[in-house]
Amino acid sequence: MEADTSAHPADATAFLYSDVYRLSVSVEGEGWTVQMLNGLAAVEFGESKEVTVYVSHTSRSTQSAVVTMQAASESDPSKTVMATAEISR
Repeated sequence: MEADTSAHPADATAFLYSDVYRLSVSVEGEGWTVQMLNGLAAVEFGESKEVTVYVSHTSRSTQSAVVTMQAASESDPSKTVMATAEISR
C-alpha cells in the first residue's frame, strides 16, 4: 500500500510504517527492582524489538521474582501486549 504523502509539507513516508509503543515494567518479589532507560520504543509494523530491562536485588531479596513488561500502542491504546519472565539470583 502506497502512502499519500501530499498532505504533509515534508516527506513523512519513513514514519508511516511504524508505531510508537509506551513501555512499562514491574516486578513481584521482595527486594527486587526493575527499570528501563527509555519508556518508548518505535517499531515497524509486523516486527519486534528488543528492549533492555535492568534488574537488581538486595542481599536479602527472595530467591526469585517475576518481571512483567507491557507495551501499549500510542496510536491505538487498546492494542497492548504483556510478557512475564521468572528470574532468580
